[in-house]
Amino acid sequence: MGRIYRKIEAIQDIFTHLNLIEVDRVTHAALLLFGKAPQRFFISSEVRCAHFHGTIVEKPIPSYKVFKGDVFELVDQAEDFVLSKLDYSIGTRTEGASIPGKYEIPRETILEAIVNAIAHRDYTENGSVQVMVFKDRIEVLNPGTLPLGWSPEKLKRPHASVPFNPLLAEPMYLKGYIERLGTGTADMVRIAKENKLQEPVFEQLEDFKTILYRPSTDQALRDYLHLSVEIKNLLKVFEGEMSRQDIQAILGLKHAGNFRENYLEPAFEDALILMKYPENPNHPSQKYSLSNKGHLYRQQLVEGLHEGVSEGVKVIIEGVNEGVKAELEFLYLTISESPGKKANELKVQIDKSKATTERHLKLLKELGLIEYRGAPKTGGYFVKD
Repeated sequence: MGRIYRKIEAIQDIFTHLNLIEVDRVTHAALLLFGKAPQRFFISSEVRCAHFHGTIVEKPIPSYKVFKGDVFELVDQAEDFVLSKLDYSIGTRTEGASIPGKYEIPRETILEAIVNAIAHRDYTENGSVQVMVFKDRIEVLNPGTLPLGWSPEKLKRPHASVPFNPLLAEPMYLKGYIERLGTGTADMVRIAKENKLQEPVFEQLEDFKTILYRPSTDQALRDYLHLSVEIKNLLKVFEGEMSRQDIQAILGLKHAGNFRENYLEPAFEDALILMKYPENPNHPSQKYSLSNKGHLYRQQLVEGLHEGVSEGVKVIIEGVNEGVKAELEFLYLTISESPGKKANELKVQIDKSKATTERHLKLLKELGLIEYRGAPKTGGYFVKD
């Protein structure tokens, strides 16, 4: 019992030091920072995240999540959601064994926007923080206003730090989530310029809004396959056998549940990855590796082979659904990577029946994209020049 009392006293000392106790009661800030399910007391303390394929809010919404928890959990979950919808590119090994990689919008910019929305929002308002990912931008909205006399333009320059919720800001600073000098928003502008992105926009209307712009089409990497952004990013970072923690660390993702739901499970469903211990999915030493199909996809994505092939197939093929288009693209890319294969060999590589493979080969031939060269017994399929 003595150790329990000492632990309680230590917590009380910390809370007192952080001004999170008033007259023997914890403050609202303490509940938001460290409370278990603080939404019992602050219903609107949540982050609503949505992903749209286009540039406007419209139904159906492809992905919608409502995140709850303490403020640190809210930040981590919202950041993971946004990163899971962005493209991740990898460079080459210049120094050391690891391969450098980065998201299309720098992580520190995304984190700053989300942290600002959660730390500086008005918790007396009924509205929630909203994060919306569009084709061309990310919008982060929070209930609240700028300090009196401040304009959105002032945020683009170094300025004094005037937190809306100082009791929230101090612990978040101590945990490394925010900085104290008032340079965060100015850094967002600087980082955008360094990465040749459009400057962030700050707007004060009914709510406060931050807009982060994604790279233009000519900057973005070409998509070769009809895969989600999450799966593409997963494939790009795979190197041999990797644990879940290894992959999350490289991608900068913190929430295990989100990673399983949006990365691992869809990858298994598409037969792109394998488990080291398939008979025991929760094995403490579980690791993952790419299947043959996963290796082929990864090669197209990482090496950037046959640029524009996928787009060309989409333009030519009409009257088939998206699933068939994806299969035709994959078959085309397989032939371009492994020319001279017969139907029996190709069906193994694309994991389809012989009848489906032959049907797709026939269609690609009719479209003038591939041809059969050589004798019936010794020839194979090639991409047409």
